[in-house]
Amino acid sequence: MTLRDPSETLTEKLRRSRRTLEMEIEQGKASCDSREALERLSEFENKEDLADDSLVQRGKA
Repeated sequence: MTLRDPSETLTEKLRRSRRTLEMEIEQGKASCDSREALERLSEFENKEDLADDSLVQRGKA
């Protein structure tokens, strides 16, 4: 078991989760839940990217 860094950001946690899910899928160990989790994670990341872009645009205005 790996100890997690308490200062790890949400973005870092999401990236780690994505890598884990992708690895499970590649190795054929993924369940339907893993695939669904990866899909939901992608949707969440897309929303976060849009929110970040919106904040950047506001900063330039």
